[in-house]
Amino acid sequence: MSETARKFTLLPMLGHTKGKRSAVTCALKCDNACAGDVCNTSSNSYFRDIASATMSRRAALGFGAAGALAVVLGSAVTSPDSAHAAGLSKAAKEGFGKSKLQFTAIPSIDAMVDAVTVPEGFTWKPVIRWGDPIFNDAPELDLNNQTVAAQERQFGYNNDYTDILEVPGSKGRRAVLFSNHEYTNDAIMFPAAMPAEQQRKVGAAAHGLSVVELERHNKNQPWTYVKGAELNRRYLNSTVYELTGPAAGSALVKTVEDKDGRSIKGTLGNCAGGTTPWGTILSGEENFQGYFVGNGTSAGDKRYGITSKPTARQWELDEDRWDTRKPGYENEANRFGWIVEVDPFDPTSTPKKHSALGRFKHEGANVIIAESGHVVAYSGDDERFDYLYKFVSKDKYRPGTTAADRKHNMTLLSAGNLYVAKFTGNSPAAEITGTGAVPADGAFDGVGQWLPWWWTVSPLLRA
Repeated sequence: MSETARKFTLLPMLGHTKGKRSAVTCALKCDNACAGDVCNTSSNSYFRDIASATMSRRAALGFGAAGALAVVLGSAVTSPDSAHAAGLSKAAKEGFGKSKLQFTAIPSIDAMVDAVTVPEGFTWKPVIRWGDPIFNDAPELDLNNQTVAAQERQFGYNNDYTDILEVPGSKGRRAVLFSNHEYTNDAIMFPAAMPAEQQRKVGAAAHGLSVVELERHNKNQPWTYVKGAELNRRYLNSTVYELTGPAAGSALVKTVEDKDGRSIKGTLGNCAGGTTPWGTILSGEENFQGYFVGNGTSAGDKRYGITSKPTARQWELDEDRWDTRKPGYENEANRFGWIVEVDPFDPTSTPKKHSALGRFKHEGANVIIAESGHVVAYSGDDERFDYLYKFVSKDKYRPGTTAADRKHNMTLLSAGNLYVAKFTGNSPAAEITGTGAVPADGAFDGVGQWLPWWWTVSPLLRA
């Protein structure tokens, strides 16, 4: 096989990516999903096509990106009724206000530049790096002598959703940093001489989530992380998550290791997330399919892109649960693809996977409190040709600050209604003048409707 042919075999997205995205990212982050079979073979409309057409038209007519987004997304509602984007929002008309953070934008940077570039007058400083020890008994990263035991006590690899939450009462001097670790690039993490099995196991330990305490002398100083702090925690493939909602206890999530179907080990492929009003973190399990080998022939396997080919990291060689063809682990993949909720202020708490928010390749989840007091969580499926979802809680948010209030609020994502968005219609282009006047059809570029999503078969299967 020629070197060129070999590259295209290993990196099928080589030459097909846009912008600065690398084909290596496609291989390791999403298992070359765009080069595989389409998971959603229905004839339903595709949100990206609708949004792209709207953005292009608005930009051409002088609305700009803010106006286009306001038109596409419309308003947040808690009923399944049609939601019309009637007129432009104040932000779309007037901009988003004056920020105190003033800077001159940097010029375009060549993709081959391996450096962090910031505007003139600004500096940057790492807060924490892959392999930094976060517990007192953790060693410093030794690239040539990496072990599973060390990595489990060190900061994980390849951060995606990251947030900093101030510790109440600390006057801005203490905080906790949350970060998920979406995927690893084992080819550049380890020395070539390291045994393959050791590479696989250390790489697995670099996945998951991290919570690390931060401190600074005052608000004008950069954060530094605190080794051995009380709130520091690593969430690993061995960490147990409680499954909540309609899928909890289902026969479709039971395995030989979890006969009750309520306790799941580990979280995978975590992409974007969100921070709740009650101070917990949500993280979306996205491209979990790339960690599993299956038969690849069932409707469920095809819908999520699980195939019979060896995975990129080949964890299936070390643990049977990553191969759903193995007896007792047929349902293991069903235990991933959920929204995870963790409490960064309680290192002894049990993290949760909320099945009421649906199982799909979650890009993240963002929560608001509706006027009714119900919690509304928005989430998108990052698979090609898939959907936008809205969850509305059964119970209402408690705005208090007591421990009882927070405990109650941490149950809100366990029960409620899930809706999927349907976009229809298209306003006449001649009637979109840039003035904000609503076209004759009563909406900008159509209507968005939230359809109730009933579990007609199982919460584990998508439309």
